[in-house]
Amino acid sequence: MKKYLCLCLSGLLLLTACNNKEKNDDVYVEKEPILVDDSELMTYDELPVFYDNKMTVNGKDAPDPFVMRYNGYYYLYATNGSRYLYGYKSEDLYNWEPVDNGELNPGYVYDYSYDPSGPTASTPYAPEVIYFNGKFYMITSPAGQGHYILESDSPEGPFIATTTNFGLSIDGHHFIDGKDEKIYLFTAGSSGIRGYEVEDDMHTIKIENGKVCQSTYLKCMVGAWTEGPYMLQRNGNYYLTYTGTHFLSASYRVNYGYGDKENIAAIKEQDTILLSTTDNFRGLGHSSTVLGPDMDSYYIVYHNLETSNRRNLNFSRLSFNGSKMVADNVKVKNNPGFNLPEFASFDDAGYEKIDDKMLSDLSSNDTFTVEFNVTGEGKMIFSYQDEKNYSYIEFINNTITINKIKNGVLKQIHSIQLIREYNTDVNHTFRLQYNKGKMSLFFDTMEKAYDIDAYFTGGKIGYFCDTFEEVGYTAFSNVALGSSDKLSYNTQISLANAYDERLSYITKDSGLESTGSKTSYFVQADSYNLILKNQGDRATYRTYLENNTYSIDLRIPAKYAGSKLGLRFDASDIIEINIPNTPSNKFTDGDILISLGTFDIDEGQHNISIYNIGEEIGYSEIRYNPIFDNELDVTFDPLFNDLRFFKKNKINLSENGFSTDGQEVCGLISKDNFFNSTIEATLTINELANAGYAGIIFNSTAYSNYPSADADGVNYTHPYRGYLLSFESGEVYLKYINFKNHTILARKSYEYNYGEEINVKIVQNNNNYIIYINDEEIFNINANVYSISGGVGVFASKTDTEFKSLKVYSN
Repeated sequence: MKKYLCLCLSGLLLLTACNNKEKNDDVYVEKEPILVDDSELMTYDELPVFYDNKMTVNGKDAPDPFVMRYNGYYYLYATNGSRYLYGYKSEDLYNWEPVDNGELNPGYVYDYSYDPSGPTASTPYAPEVIYFNGKFYMITSPAGQGHYILESDSPEGPFIATTTNFGLSIDGHHFIDGKDEKIYLFTAGSSGIRGYEVEDDMHTIKIENGKVCQSTYLKCMVGAWTEGPYMLQRNGNYYLTYTGTHFLSASYRVNYGYGDKENIAAIKEQDTILLSTTDNFRGLGHSSTVLGPDMDSYYIVYHNLETSNRRNLNFSRLSFNGSKMVADNVKVKNNPGFNLPEFASFDDAGYEKIDDKMLSDLSSNDTFTVEFNVTGEGKMIFSYQDEKNYSYIEFINNTITINKIKNGVLKQIHSIQLIREYNTDVNHTFRLQYNKGKMSLFFDTMEKAYDIDAYFTGGKIGYFCDTFEEVGYTAFSNVALGSSDKLSYNTQISLANAYDERLSYITKDSGLESTGSKTSYFVQADSYNLILKNQGDRATYRTYLENNTYSIDLRIPAKYAGSKLGLRFDASDIIEINIPNTPSNKFTDGDILISLGTFDIDEGQHNISIYNIGEEIGYSEIRYNPIFDNELDVTFDPLFNDLRFFKKNKINLSENGFSTDGQEVCGLISKDNFFNSTIEATLTINELANAGYAGIIFNSTAYSNYPSADADGVNYTHPYRGYLLSFESGEVYLKYINFKNHTILARKSYEYNYGEEINVKIVQNNNNYIIYINDEEIFNINANVYSISGGVGVFASKTDTEFKSLKVYSN
């Protein structure tokens, strides 16, 4: 949109002094909860689209995808195996077209033949682009050997190299901290993720007092090789994602670390958020994060590995609950799509002239996000009701001010003095979010203000005439500050704070309660539980589930063991559920993951509610886990050929059973999931090395066959997540295995004779496990928040053991 030609009035309004007495209605007041009619529990928003999470782009795959958002468009860059780089453009994240910069071949953003000074030796890996003060900076790693910086005046290129190879390993990622506007360069390697503070040229590492300004996030590692860092700042806090193992491994995955707003260098590992090793969806990794089209939601962008080693483009929605970040839609089919803004304009369309202003023809709700892209200085209007009631963002003299006019009285809400000097003859982005008395503000890629007290109402958005040289993408949506989480239809997990506010009934004293800043067993610090204190209170969550049998799992503080709650699907009868009185034997102050039961659910949208039915209840998350009720009864003899198992290394079959023959690692894990079952197995240990084991696996997920090139080693001895009952030298253990991380839940001295048959029985009742060996009870333990459903199998390392049979049946 070009500079407006309409003339401004000489004055805005005859404003009274700012110190005049304000009206009492100029503050946010929380509304009393309303208990909606049960019929409302059968109402659902229309879903915009469903997407297949294995996308190709213009017929090509997309390894190491990076998506940036700029001036209302999305730009995708990826590794492509040649000495040039493609770029794609989209308005909605799923309809992509090749860029065309008019100088290179259509679809190209970089080409060696156009720029022979660039990374010419080999393929530019993992390109990423950041916008800073009028320039687009691409960082890319030639065949994973160091880095180049390339620059352009456009996200569509052409990009030209401005450095030679300056090293620093692989997978460079830039981040500008909104707190102090420092520029960081993150890189990857075998020692974890490193962060360097750099100069404005985007690559020269700062040195202070003779020391390099860097931090090494040694606890932020995945396996023996970690790569693909991405930093997100949200509400002042830091979320660092990173990928590990080998890209050809099924268990290639993404973990994240969290750091509070005090110190970017204090980031600590939290959890895995992307992991799937199924035959049709595996090898998930090398991610970036991007703001959704509604300007409030976030999506993690990554690739999956096909059997042909092609890597497709994937998106999964992120949700947040304090330090907790989870990904939903980590699956192939039936993923609810991306919501668009209610108003968006790239040009003059959609505006009307009112006095000295150009304003949108639509008005936002009282919760809103507004975005303005402008060149120059001036005033951006939002919350416009009439000439005496509106608000505006003013950008002048390197200062951002949020002002409000209420009944003709001007009040300054907040002012931000930018630390750096920013050019005003280039585009800058301003995004303001408001919800329930709180406001945040973003400038370009930086979060410059958050958790600011304010009070606005909905209204039109636009500009004062004759102020900006250029006006670009302008939009508003009716979500802000995470409220889009409450309106999304989750398919796998709902965080406790993401309840639908219209359908829920949360009365006085109920609400979110902090977990505190100290981490205790299985309790994530700086997160929140939802506490329902009053009888009749309910929290309702939007879901989209497939036609299946689901275990509905709840993560609760241990103090609620033995309590009861109500569970309701849509407007059906409330089901009273008694939570097992099985607090953890060992971790009495921790969390417990419990199942509320298994339920047959029809495909489609559902409103699932948790009720207080007479006793206080609290929880942090709900999981929707498909369950297979198949029983399993196999004998490992020469006729065994069951395709229902994953297989690790050579399976030697004879009349005596499956023999391990002293292999480094070997075993079988079922592909089906089981829950609340009894497992029986028979084995004979003939010989066992000091470092060896023979064991029974249960509630296993994410089994992986590692490739020979994996840094963890093709014969890594624990290639899965789940429980392991292991016979070792003179002892028996119950462990939780999370690939390289092992937690010993119980151990006991146990003597057995080589060559004698051992009978094992494991009985699960929710998160309680009773384990018998030769009919003797060995362990009776409650296992907190670890998986309570999954595959079963037999596994061994460095032993001559014969597994004779394996049987699973429902309790």
